[in-house]
Amino acid sequence: YALFFYARAVAEQGNYAAGISAMERVNKAVPRDSEVLEFLARYQAAAGQVFTAHLNYAKSFAYKRKFSKYDFHMQRAEALARSDAEQDRLRGVREEIAEFREILGI
Repeated sequence: YALFFYARAVAEQGNYAAGISAMERVNKAVPRDSEVLEFLARYQAAAGQVFTAHLNYAKSFAYKRKFSKYDFHMQRAEALARSDAEQDRLRGVREEIAEFREILGI
């Protein structure tokens, strides 16, 4: 919890690099937490990391079961994907959320 609130505090002071770094560490500990993903995406967007921000927003909304917003952010990320690595990340998110939807039975 302390690292989560530290990340929020430093990002809200405008230090997005430190906020992203700390929130990424939190995300590794709780990778499917929608709130962590949403804050991480918010800070990435503010820092100009738009592709990654859309991916994390998409995952956040999927875990909140708001799949229309998930689709919106995935479409935005797809439009921004330029490299093979970014295409791989898109595939990874699609697979992760497909597995989640399968668990939910939808």
